[in-house]
Amino acid sequence: KAPSKLGDRWIHQRCKKSFKNGYKRVHQARALMGGELPCDFPLKNYTRFLVGCSIMVTGTLQPDSTSSEQSNWIAIHQPLVALVGPTGIGKSRIAIHLAKTFGTEILTADSTQVYKGMDIGTDTPSTTEQEGVPHRLINIVHPDESFSAGAYRRLALQDINRLHHGGLLPLVVGGTGLYVRVLVRGIWPSPSVDWALRRQLEQDCERCRKMALYQELQEVDPVSARVLHPHDRGKVLRALEIYRQLGVPLSEMHRRHQQTRPPFPVLLMGLRMDRDALCRRLEDRVEIELDKGLVDETRGLLEAGYSRELTSLKSVGY
Repeated sequence: KAPSKLGDRWIHQRCKKSFKNGYKRVHQARALMGGELPCDFPLKNYTRFLVGCSIMVTGTLQPDSTSSEQSNWIAIHQPLVALVGPTGIGKSRIAIHLAKTFGTEILTADSTQVYKGMDIGTDTPSTTEQEGVPHRLINIVHPDESFSAGAYRRLALQDINRLHHGGLLPLVVGGTGLYVRVLVRGIWPSPSVDWALRRQLEQDCERCRKMALYQELQEVDPVSARVLHPHDRGKVLRALEIYRQLGVPLSEMHRRHQQTRPPFPVLLMGLRMDRDALCRRLEDRVEIELDKGLVDETRGLLEAGYSRELTSLKSVGY
């Protein structure tokens, strides 16, 4: 990405230099991982990410800086590393290895793992699966409590500042792109939900086809319409709600309030996999979740009085 996107030209130049010959950095990656380099992904991906993390931690391409030197560098420059990728690709397992390598914590960026009592369907790592690595920003609210991207950003920034002051590298991991974006780009103070308007929009959605509201969004806010799926009812309704409240497209409000420079140097790395292979992993994951008791977990939530109409229970899986 362009330096302005990364937020720090200094980091960009060193990442570019490091990534040029990924395979030649294997010995550095192995040194960082203590000789262990787990791999279902191309070795080059691990190498690039690990060396990039090394740059963020030490300011150099050398993985052998002392822990005190690393802590001082982090406290001064306050970097952030984010590992992103689609559901089921294996972010959590890689993140645990990275967190152990750099002696840090994992800040989860997942809009479903914030809910309590929904561990199986959201694939929230158990205490055993966390392998002693602290996981923050999971199991925060009950399924019937509202939780926004703004609330996530506020809590995440508190953890990031705490880690920076302790000389630790914040490692953000997750599949909710919105949560990562609000950390890096900021968020605008959107108006509170107008429940009367929301009910009117929902009634309109029930009376007519969903595509009719999506077509309206295409007319008033084509930029938002291009990035939203026609069947993503919640986000389509929210975009229309913002437009009717303010008379300004949601995309325009984002453009006006978007930070031109991240609040800290950011290394953003994404994992990729062949689509067919990823689909097979997801199919296996569904079977594992069913074996773990997904049906009983869902039944328990309903018996506890949680409505099927809650945003939390409309998430994939439930």
